Amino acid sequence: MTVNRVANKDQPDNAVEKDLENDEELGEEVEVDRGADTAEKVIESLGEFGLFQRLLLAACLLTELPAAGAMMLMAFAGAKSPWRCYGGNATGMIGNDTGMITTTVSPANVENVTNNTMNQCTPEGIVCPGREYTLDLSSVVTEWDLVCDQDWIPDAISSIQMAGVVVGAFSVGQLSDLFGRKRVLYIVYFGILSGTLTSAFSVTWHMFAALRFVVGLSLGGIMIVNISLPMEYLGKKYRVLCSGIPTWSVGSVIMALLAWQLKDWRHLSIATAVLGFPILFTYWFCPESIRWLIAHGRIEEAEKIIERIAKFNKREKPNITCLLQDMKDAEEEKLLKKKKRYSYRHLFTTQEIRKHTLMMGYIWIANGLVYYGLAFGVKNLAGDRYLNLFLIGMIECVAQPTAGFLNERIGRRKSSMGFYTLASTGSLIVLILTLAAPDQGIVITVFAMCAWLGISGGWTAVQTMTCELFPTVVRNIGYGFCSTLARLSSIAGPQVVYISKYFKVAPFIVCSSFTLLQVIVLIFLPETKGKPLNEFIRKPSFQHPDNKHAPKHGTDGNNHQQYTKV
Repeated sequence: MTVNRVANKDQPDNAVEKDLENDEELGEEVEVDRGADTAEKVIESLGEFGLFQRLLLAACLLTELPAAGAMMLMAFAGAKSPWRCYGGNATGMIGNDTGMITTTVSPANVENVTNNTMNQCTPEGIVCPGREYTLDLSSVVTEWDLVCDQDWIPDAISSIQMAGVVVGAFSVGQLSDLFGRKRVLYIVYFGILSGTLTSAFSVTWHMFAALRFVVGLSLGGIMIVNISLPMEYLGKKYRVLCSGIPTWSVGSVIMALLAWQLKDWRHLSIATAVLGFPILFTYWFCPESIRWLIAHGRIEEAEKIIERIAKFNKREKPNITCLLQDMKDAEEEKLLKKKKRYSYRHLFTTQEIRKHTLMMGYIWIANGLVYYGLAFGVKNLAGDRYLNLFLIGMIECVAQPTAGFLNERIGRRKSSMGFYTLASTGSLIVLILTLAAPDQGIVITVFAMCAWLGISGGWTAVQTMTCELFPTVVRNIGYGFCSTLARLSSIAGPQVVYISKYFKVAPFIVCSSFTLLQVIVLIFLPETKGKPLNEFIRKPSFQHPDNKHAPKHGTDGNNHQQYTKV
């Protein structure tokens, strides 16, 4: 076994030898982590936020515009419309699009009932023979008559889409760690565009649901790599911009405006895809992550990209050989030659990373359930459907830069806790008002928007924190794991909305309780603001109690962290 250690120059030789013997007995491989510092030096020498990094960040974040539109498409494509019967022998229950009213229709009253604007189904749940939809938006509901005994299908399609997001988040994280950020980013982005465009030509709701799964598959991937790629090129004080710029929210606003103008789910799908195709041309500008290239032993490629960025930013080319010397030691070369593959099991290999994985996992579970429960439930809020979605997009436009500002000012953890507290409080007030004063629709909508501000701001703040907690070798895997949990919980979001037909306060009970627990969990996580990104999974080295001359536990004489590489 080879031991690579930076010794304290004041430590006696026999103490060093004894310490090495102790390491041999433990069977551990101990070394000093300079990988993170080396990568930070490269970024600093190139300019922490130069012109190249700004353009790269813009190119990656622009992919969120059509992605947000594709995600929120079901808020309009699945819109339920009031309808009225205008003929036939319908008898049974009279109700509206949010629930049945127990009023029996006798044959003698069929003529009166079929001429009013109430929804009507037979006792078997079958829609009346003749019907007219009154909503000014063409949706899959009006396209395939998804009412009465089929009224569950629109929410089920939303859940199918979110199931695709789960699969995408689970697989794409590891794929990008294995095959590179850039290649995977543009593959999944093309999947979003092609899936959305093809779904516009669906001939049955089954075909539409299958294509929404494909779109969800790509959406789950895009939300991982489009953040991690630019983040690995930015200086530590600028990384917050990756999740602080509200491009996703702008995409939601654009979707609301397009829906307001087009009012047809097929045209809306086509417009969303077509507007996103020009962004594909940024493929020839975006480079692969130099951190990923270095971690996978492709040093020459990393050097070429570094030289290109230096020219673009009008900086002198850094002394790459000197800067990367620590990453070319014997053990690193050995690791790279073996092409060690990291997987999800490495998220549980040490006590520290296991704690981070489990706690962040819960936070993301709550994010997915609450965020998409509120997003798909916007159709149940008082007021105009288009205006409500426009407002939640605008609120998110405010929430994201605010979260970015607070992340840099007071830290990732405190800002996340503040936003989640707002979400919990807003949801609790909505719950109370819904039970005590259900006629106050506008007031309820206002506090629901406050809850939306809290959950969207909190998710923005915690995204940066998540990326910073995981080392480079498993950063996308860790982020993908958390994203997978969020997408799994988001599958239940549309179903919580569906249940609200029978228990109206269900979404806000879920939101209030889950966000409150998020605040509690964050108390036990470390602050990551201003800390360098770790390159490898670390476990503090063992300090033998008899070695009195050795440095203190976990450090050498030069204040470098010593650890066992996992």
